[in-house]
Amino acid sequence: MKKHILLIGFLFFSLAGISQTTVYGVFQGGDMAFGARIEQQFSNIGIYGSATKGNYRFYGDQYVKDHVALSVGGVGYFNINNAPKEKAIISLGITHHKYGEKNFFDGYVKDKAFNPWSFCFGGGLRMGHLNTIIVLDALKFDVLVGVGITFGFNEGL
Repeated sequence: MKKHILLIGFLFFSLAGISQTTVYGVFQGGDMAFGARIEQQFSNIGIYGSATKGNYRFYGDQYVKDHVALSVGGVGYFNINNAPKEKAIISLGITHHKYGEKNFFDGYVKDKAFNPWSFCFGGGLRMGHLNTIIVLDALKFDVLVGVGITFGFNEGL
């Protein structure tokens, strides 16, 4: 798992010389997960990767520990009012979920909630170097919220 994260990180940072890089801190409320998201922008399109880790807690002693979500996908950037430093962000991607120890009553959580694959879509804004993003996992209905900073800012992108 750590090798995969390092490989994805190396890929994104190796592309940093020909693009803009945005690094987000993210929070996912459903499982109280924290993580990171990295975007690489090439012209009006880009790619992203994100990783979060958290624990679901239910009523009483019911829980799902160590929920890890890894996402990859594409990003579109659209100018707002012809201002080069202000952009609308649209993203679409796939997510792989991994779950640790589970402890809950039979029937309390539907089996489809533990599907290892899902897809997500989101939107956000870039205002200069500051970025915001909200992403919805369409199958789990988990919402991820992020705030990021853009490096290598180029008004031509």
